[in-house]
Amino acid sequence: MFKDVEALREQIRSFGLNRLEEKIIQLAQPCIYMIREAVDDERLPVGSSKLGGLPDLPANFQWPYYNDVPLTFIGQFKFSEIAPYDPEGILPNQGILYYFIETDDMIFGTYKQRNAWRVFYLSDENTPLIRTSHPTHQGEFRLIRALRSHRIEYQRCLSIPTIFESEASDYGLDFLDDRDVNNPYYDWSTPTELAAYFNLEKVVHPAPMHYWLGHPQLWQGSIEEEVVINSQQLERQKFPDQLYRFTDEQIDYIKTETEKWQFLFQLHTDDSLDVIWGETGSLYICIPKESLALLRFEDCWTIMQCT
Repeated sequence: MFKDVEALREQIRSFGLNRLEEKIIQLAQPCIYMIREAVDDERLPVGSSKLGGLPDLPANFQWPYYNDVPLTFIGQFKFSEIAPYDPEGILPNQGILYYFIETDDMIFGTYKQRNAWRVFYLSDENTPLIRTSHPTHQGEFRLIRALRSHRIEYQRCLSIPTIFESEASDYGLDFLDDRDVNNPYYDWSTPTELAAYFNLEKVVHPAPMHYWLGHPQLWQGSIEEEVVINSQQLERQKFPDQLYRFTDEQIDYIKTETEKWQFLFQLHTDDSLDVIWGETGSLYICIPKESLALLRFEDCWTIMQCT
């Protein structure tokens, strides 16, 4: 986790990526890490940012359910606490965002699962709030209950994108693979540039990767593309080789539509919170840029990726 460009430069060089240093620096984007610390709920002021614990809600709030199972409260985020770390003003500077999701099953973010999460935005931070008990329910796979409470400290850091080998050219990078496979004395402990970049990512984005904005850290592919495909129920077409895939026209459309979405925040598998997304994966919350401008956070979409 690095707060300034010079610290990132030093790490890039330490991983032997000097040749790609300037290109990686150009790709870096600011993000806002959520550094969490387990505390008793009673020690947290009502309405402050938190992960887990009991939510502080308006009196008329109805707890969200999905298939008769209560959604699990994951966190509340006070934008006035985040604002000092968002000088670009991408996020509102007031209000509280609440996030709930189904934790008794794996929610990948398909259209059929669109009610398995709830994003609620309270615009007025001065609204009277009540610390609300979490429903307890014995689900099929786990007991639905309040997660362990954590305070949040925000930090502005730099993020770099996850780059898969097939996508390197999309980022203007040309990773070299200079392994001499025919040399019996070749030092296989020396990573290729792509492997070195992967190791750099792990240092820049230490676990648990809970953060806002910047580049999401991915396990599979573009989350914005997944959002477009799932939210619009786009279907792959059957080709003569009997395989299903998107047509060139669909691919072009999907790429155009991804520009309309904003990656909002990411929540990582976290033992301290007792949450596992798939197999050590992450949740990614995105919002249409138009909806963000209008503060319609109910339009958020959740994608889950895992190994």
